[in-house]
This record gives sequence, C-alpha cells and structure tokens, in this order.
Amino acid sequence: MFGNSSGCKKFLAAGLCAVLLLSMSACQENPEGSIIVHKDMDNLISKAQEDDPSKVDAADIVDEVAENFETYVTTIENESLGVTVNVNAKVDVPQVDTLNVYRVERKRIDQEFVDKVRKTLMGEKEVYFTRALYAPTKADYERSIKEWRDQLREAEEKLANPTIEDRTEGSPDNPTIISEEEFREHYQVVVEARQATIDTLQEDYENAPDEVDLKQYPSDGQFLTYREYYERYPEIADEYRASAYPDDETLDIVADSGDGQYQTLSAKNSEDGGSGLIYYSCPGQYVDSPLKPANLDTYLVDGSATMDGVGFNKTVPENFLGLGVVFDESTIFTPIENDETTITMEEAIEKAKKFLEEIDLPDFAFAEGGLYNEPVYLLQYEEPANTSYYRNYYILLFYRDIDSALLTQSSGRKESESGEGVDYRQKIWPGEMIQLRINDAGIVGFNYDSPIEITETVVENAVLKPFSEIKEIFEKMVCVANADDQRVSWINIDRVRLSYSRISEKDSFDTGLVVPVWSFEGKIDYANRGQEDFVQHRTTNTNTIMAINAIDGSIIDGELGY
Repeated sequence: MFGNSSGCKKFLAAGLCAVLLLSMSACQENPEGSIIVHKDMDNLISKAQEDDPSKVDAADIVDEVAENFETYVTTIENESLGVTVNVNAKVDVPQVDTLNVYRVERKRIDQEFVDKVRKTLMGEKEVYFTRALYAPTKADYERSIKEWRDQLREAEEKLANPTIEDRTEGSPDNPTIISEEEFREHYQVVVEARQATIDTLQEDYENAPDEVDLKQYPSDGQFLTYREYYERYPEIADEYRASAYPDDETLDIVADSGDGQYQTLSAKNSEDGGSGLIYYSCPGQYVDSPLKPANLDTYLVDGSATMDGVGFNKTVPENFLGLGVVFDESTIFTPIENDETTITMEEAIEKAKKFLEEIDLPDFAFAEGGLYNEPVYLLQYEEPANTSYYRNYYILLFYRDIDSALLTQSSGRKESESGEGVDYRQKIWPGEMIQLRINDAGIVGFNYDSPIEITETVVENAVLKPFSEIKEIFEKMVCVANADDQRVSWINIDRVRLSYSRISEKDSFDTGLVVPVWSFEGKIDYANRGQEDFVQHRTTNTNTIMAINAIDGSIIDGELGY
C-alpha cells in the first residue's frame, strides 16, 4: 500500500526464478463461453439459500474432506494450450458446522485508532513529519549536480565530435544516418536543457540545509489532507498528490529516540487506494518496505536458483525474503546490529495477540508465519558497496476470524481504471490483512491493510457445492484460465483451502459480499514458446492460482474482484 516509508531515495527491484520440472497428463480442451462472468449478487444469494439435494453445508464438507480428500493429488496437461499442472496439496477446511454470507464495505482508519496504535507502540514521544528525513540536503544536491555535469560533458563531447554511431538512428536492420548539421541542432538543445537543470539544482543547493532538523517539522499526529500538508510544508510535501488527490487523508510521522532508532507510523484514507496503516521500528539509519503478500514463502530466495536463466550459486541467509533485493556473487549479506530474535514462535504469537487486544482488534486470528530474514535499506543515499543489510524476526499473518472461519481474501483484490493522462485513476481494494513483525524488542512492524466493516448477515448456513464438484471445475478450467498464446506454463499447486473471501459488486466499488471460496494456491513457472529451456517464474499477489466460489462454482477474477 505504501511502498518504502515516505518515499525512500533508493529503490531496488529483483525477481527470482526457481525451475520446476513437472511430469503431467491430460486436460480438457477450451470450453465455449467466457471463463469469468459477472456475478448476479441477488442470484448468488438465492443459490446460497436454495433447497437443492446436490448441495451441502459446511459440516458435510468437513466430513467429505476428512473421508476422501485430506490430500488432493493429480496431474493435468493441455499440450495445445501450453499448460501443465501438478497438484499435490493438503486440503484445508475450517472445522465449523456452518458458513454464512455477509455484506461488507470499506472502512476508514479513524483518528482514534491511530492514536491508540501510536500510544501503544510509540508512547509519549514527540513526533515529526517523516518526509523531512528525505528532504534533500546540500550533499544530495552535490550528488545530483555531479551526475548532471557528467551528462552535460558527454553531450558536449558528442556535439563537438559526433561519430557515425551517434548519428545512426532506427533499428540495426534498417538504420538511418542523419547529417552532422541535424545532429548538432538536436544536441545543442540537449546541452542547453542539461545546463538549465544544473543551474536550477545550483540554486536549490544554495538554499538547502547541511542536515535536516526534524524539529523544524513537528506533527501533532493528526490526519491532514494532502492539500493541507502541502500548504503547511511545501518543501517536503508531495506536490503531485496535493494536486491530484487534495482531499485524501494522510498521516506520516516519525519519532527519533536520539540514538538512531527511528519509529515510523503511516496511515491513509484514499478514495482510490483505500485505507491502511503501517508502523515500523528499526535501530540504525535504516528504512524498510515491508512485504504484504499473504504467502511470504513465495518470495524466499534460493541462492542456487536462477534469475533469467543465470545461476546465482550464491549463499544467502536462511529464509531470506528477496523481493526488492539485487545481488550477485560479490554481495555481502550483513545483519544489522543490536537486533536479535531469541524468543520462540509461540512467544511471538502471544505478543501479537496481546497487542491486537490492546488496540481493540480482537477479532483476528493467527493464520501462518515464520522466522524470516528480510532486507532493510539505509536511510542515507547509498549503501556501502556490495552490502545488503537484513533483519531477522518473526513475520506473522492474521486474518479476521468470523465464527472460527478466517477471511483470507484468497480471491484477490478489486481494481478499476479510468481516464487518461493527468486524469488517469486506478482504484484498488486489496483484501483485509494484518502482518506483524516481532523480535526480542517486541512489535517492530505492524501492517493493517484495507479494513472492512461487516454491515449485514445476508444468509445464514449457506448451501455449498461439495468439494468433489469444485475439484471437477478446477480440473476443467485451470488450463484454460492460465493459457497464453505467447507462453507455456508449469503450475504447481501445493495448497487447497476453503475460507471466507470478499467478492465485489460490479457497479459498486466500496461494497461487496463475503462468501465461502475455494482457493488453489501455488506457483507458476513459464517460458516463452520456443524457449522452453529459458524458464522464468511468477506468482500472483495472493499466491492463488484459481479461486472458485463455493456457492455456485463460478471462477473469481483476482483483479475484477468477482
């Protein structure tokens, strides 16, 4: 939701590929008709209530899975679609007698909740606007000016002595050589533009501080609109957001204990991006971009795995979450100092439960988690060469508990796009989720994403399709749903579970229904057709390969939300 805390100056991106060698057999051809169809909510509610002898309730599914499907193993292949599937999964079902249907809506993060989190985690410390930490100093401008002078020097050299290569445009198969006069005319504009940039940076340098003094940017810990934020502190506020999203609410504060220990708390209420809150605490000059995906194991780095077909053969820390880290053979993985995790998993879970009760979020239950190593990034402009810093702590995932069944939101999230250019908007409604990061220091990370409010129980004891029918739908549709004209795919399903998930209404972005959903989870490896030996890796944000509505057997689109 937030990315790096308050706009970190350094962005890293990486991908990881793991080769899965799968052996498959048969899948049906593409059936007629659309895979994803609009769900008529009224009709869905009727189906959840209908008296159909082929339907069952949750208690029957618990018995069915226990007797016949504790594990689900099969192999599926469709050579013409280029999709192969291997399923070797434990089938998880909530141990309940009934599952219901609820109506829900998006919920704001209110000031009272923020104050409670702040008091619990930050005490009575003075707080300041976090973006002040990233306000440019003279040293930052010096670096920028140096970079632009290097680019200016390069442009001046080309202007003075243009080579054939400089004057060649177009593709290698159809090159065009422009005249020296035309080239010089173009590059004179480039030189003037780069000099103008340097002149502007030089002016900013003269007015920039040697160091940022947080005390110049005090906060009362209250929400501000982006417009109000920019009017108060234009030198550190986000001018674009103040213009594009003037009425969205933002809170972005930091407490500095004076010894380099920073605690940051960010929250937002956005018409387009929804609501959420992130807290993070770290010793030393570090910032962090906490992962949010539900299945963190998807992002574990194997040092011997491949990235774009090239072997790393690199020893990385155990259980290392590599999203956002670029490394090679020369990388030195370094744990940050004064940061330990000697407590047990059980102790971490108890700390998490106690904290959630203290901030009045008792209706959440622990779902999964583990001890991970996660990268952190220096607050200063550049990290030491070849160094990748990381922390060791438990990352625990909590979901809303509805009568002993979890709302895992395994069907994805809703997205909507509209407009073009400066009028472009993308509305996003992710699934509700809590992540906690815990070590010996206590709660060092808290992420509460996309809170919801249950407004109505629409159907009690919904009637469902038995898993035997759901399994048939999956086997019929999984190849079709993952077919790609340009790629071949290998899918490995290692978990199947029945849980609650939100589905959205087509004509209402902020409301939806919570219904029982089957999720088939795992990983996808793919290669471009004709390049099957050059295997890449991908996975969805939720790690759900296919989500099937347990009431009517319809397939749910992870972006449309229904």
